[in-house]
Amino acid sequence: EGAIISPVFMLVRKDHSELAAKITEFIIGRELSEFCAQAGFPSVRPDVENGLPEGCKLSWMGWDFLKREDPMVVKDEIQRVFSEGR
Repeated sequence: EGAIISPVFMLVRKDHSELAAKITEFIIGRELSEFCAQAGFPSVRPDVENGLPEGCKLSWMGWDFLKREDPMVVKDEIQRVFSEGR
């Protein structure tokens, strides 16, 4: 729950983890989380205010939905509805 709209997965070889430490700290840090929250991409960090309505919950759509629907078709439909201002 609460994943960024376009999830970022980081794979780092164990022997290179120190080399990736700065970018890892930036990606999981408060500064980027606050920037994302202000841009409408809620953060999962408890110390970042997302500006969501009281009682609002974020839910993962689930694998069953993703297996049943074409995500690109769904994305296009969401974009169309959003652009029409409904």
